[in-house]
Amino acid sequence: MFYWSDPLTDTIDGLSFASAESSPDGLKDMLYVGSTLVLFGDDTTELWQTTTNPDLPFQPLVGRTFELGIKQTGAAAKLTSSFVWVTNRNTVCFGSPENIISYAGLEEKIYASETVSLFNFWLDGLELLALRLDTETWIYNFREQSWTKFQSNQDTNWLPCCAVGSVFGSSASGVVLDWATNYIDNGEELERRFIAWAPTTAGSTKLNNVIVRANPGNTPFLDGQYADPVIEMRMSRDGGRTWSAWIPVRVYEPASALISWSFCSRASWPVNE
Repeated sequence: MFYWSDPLTDTIDGLSFASAESSPDGLKDMLYVGSTLVLFGDDTTELWQTTTNPDLPFQPLVGRTFELGIKQTGAAAKLTSSFVWVTNRNTVCFGSPENIISYAGLEEKIYASETVSLFNFWLDGLELLALRLDTETWIYNFREQSWTKFQSNQDTNWLPCCAVGSVFGSSASGVVLDWATNYIDNGEELERRFIAWAPTTAGSTKLNNVIVRANPGNTPFLDGQYADPVIEMRMSRDGGRTWSAWIPVRVYEPASALISWSFCSRASWPVNE
């Protein structure tokens, strides 16, 4: 059952409710996308259309009931012209249960997290989706169909927990955050990290040389901690359980597009830029 009020009022008429869902269950969240009302329940998701009847402004769409609910309140968000939600089966679906945009590793993280929420935001004219868990936040790029982990410096998670456009609310202090242009992350050094690996069919892979092609920018015009940028690599001999110390390579010339490490090891590694 759900209720509604007239525009710009908070008074609900005694007959302004609907309870004839095709598959009634506990209602946890709802979104209004275009002219469609999306109702997320414990075990089902229903789509209702708007009508011109002031006494009954919503009608269920026949055949538009998904046999998948939502994991918890707050785990749904608009994305582009559709919607996305975290289901009660720990998958992230875009528009329909058949369009799963999560992968097995991420679904394991969702399963293990007590809190799950979604919100969208804008960066450089691109709409992105944030999946916030207990200790980490994953960002989905709809254009590239890829996930990236965001994290704030010296914090276990990304500080933003909600957004309006490109302005964020902080989960730590309640202040308003926005994008900076001075390469500073909440007063601390800004880092970009990425993970690379070599495909294997079985066992491990022997690596003799690693080359990274990068754009170091106009380093002579930077100062302070950015005057002498460094790219660092570390390696693991046990599948990422333990790691070596960081191995640095200086990036001190604008023309330095190739950075190379030479070693002989069986390893997987992240690179810290």
